[in-house]
Amino acid sequence: MPEQKIVFECECGQRVGAPPGSAGRRARCPACGRAFTVPQRGAAGGAEAEGPLDAEPGSLVGRVCSVCQTPIDHGQAACLCPACRSPYHRECWDEIGGCATYGCDLMPQPAKPADEGGPRSEAWGDDKTCPKCGQEIRAAAVKCRFCRASFPSAVPMTRAEYREWSDQQAQLGPTRTFAIVLFSVSLIGCLAPIMFIVGLVWLKKSHDDLKRVGGVHQVLAYFGVALSAVYSLILLALLF
Repeated sequence: MPEQKIVFECECGQRVGAPPGSAGRRARCPACGRAFTVPQRGAAGGAEAEGPLDAEPGSLVGRVCSVCQTPIDHGQAACLCPACRSPYHRECWDEIGGCATYGCDLMPQPAKPADEGGPRSEAWGDDKTCPKCGQEIRAAAVKCRFCRASFPSAVPMTRAEYREWSDQQAQLGPTRTFAIVLFSVSLIGCLAPIMFIVGLVWLKKSHDDLKRVGGVHQVLAYFGVALSAVYSLILLALLF
């Protein structure tokens, strides 16, 4: 049976469930926001996760198991969640290692991914490790306050993941630069016909890179080409 989570009470009275293996880590209470250290299993006044309540033979026949969503039949071992009293086949409870009812204190926590060779933090508590300089930074940070490295999101990265992402960003640098130049020059009406042709050729050639860049730079590129087309039509109308 998978190891169940550590359940204990915060000072505010809120019952908190912590992932298995998180003892000693820092976290915050979801109710009051108070920071605390997760206690060792069994060290929180006997508040560690409970096992299921074995049901009397036949007492749960016809009730729907909360995991497999099929009725419990005669002769099948059944149990109840001790926290919310949801019914289960005993083998279903053992398979998931806890209660399947959303919001129940005995819901099993997802297993943490194995270490991939780099300093990865799960960001479950307050801190994570910067994949570039190795310093401890806030879990929600998208920029390291020590080495000033930026990240694509607050999700922790290994050194290898950060290096791969940085290399991709460096390769897309010229695409971002040209998108800005294209938009800026397209504002000059007399150069519109030239920029329209150049822009169309560049969009066809750099379509995939521009799609990977996305966001503001992609908008600037397409808007620059569209603006050049409008100015070109105006110039043609004035000339003819």
